[in-house]
Amino acid sequence: MTITIKNLGKSYGSLKALDIDQLTIEPGHTYGLVGANGAGKTTFFKCLTNIITDYSGEIIFDGHNPRKENAILTKMGIVLDDLSVYKDYTARFNIQYFAGLRGHYDVKKVEQMADEIGLLSVLDRPVKTFSYGMQKKLVLLIALVNSAEVLILDEPFRGLDQDTVKWFQNYLREWTGKDQHTLLISSHVQTDLESLCETVFVIDHGRIIKTLDLTADNHQTYRHITTNNDEAFETLLSSEAIPFVKTEVGFKIDISSELWQNVFPQLAENAIVITAMTKVSVLDQQGGIN
Repeated sequence: MTITIKNLGKSYGSLKALDIDQLTIEPGHTYGLVGANGAGKTTFFKCLTNIITDYSGEIIFDGHNPRKENAILTKMGIVLDDLSVYKDYTARFNIQYFAGLRGHYDVKKVEQMADEIGLLSVLDRPVKTFSYGMQKKLVLLIALVNSAEVLILDEPFRGLDQDTVKWFQNYLREWTGKDQHTLLISSHVQTDLESLCETVFVIDHGRIIKTLDLTADNHQTYRHITTNNDEAFETLLSSEAIPFVKTEVGFKIDISSELWQNVFPQLAENAIVITAMTKVSVLDQQGGIN
């Protein structure tokens, strides 16, 4: 399913929450969305999912306008950070109700997935007895049990233990690898995006200010470097005019630079030992996630 966005705008009083001229989400790809709190991520997702309908401009799903043909939304799985379920009812009821709204679902598949994420034994308990992490598992399960073409996930792993996060990441990697499925995910955890996304949109004050290709080869030569004598190392870098950025984890340096290749042999002469050298991700190079 191709999602085409044109002149998308949303304001809250005098505050312009969204201002996106044009954006196309292609089927079969994985997209991340990053930005500071209040940058517009959740508002964007709520417009995409028809939770907010009083926006200006157009959002078109394969030629269909969801404000006029909301049946198109049955092809989407949705997890928003503030999305709630019926807490006085059981987990099983919530699955039957919300998954049922989007059509048929496979009960055996639900129970198998629930078993793998530790929910099977509590499906008949009221959700109000669940911890926050268990409720998050339930919301994710509801989003995944239908045969969605598009998944929109807003901070989906917040409150989950690492084993459960790994399970969902593995599931999503397998899901996005077939049938032209499309994933849109926002997260403040950098590794979530790096493990799942091909492209990341950076949003600021409601505008897409940058598009990052996490698969690009030209981002692979930066390293975080720490040494046994950072003061001497910094002096050496400065004397050789090697560009660097000093960070909390050492020095960020482009090791493909000819200048770096020239200075590397001088480390031993100056009794400087590199104690750690780690790859810098594309997101780190762009300033990381706020």
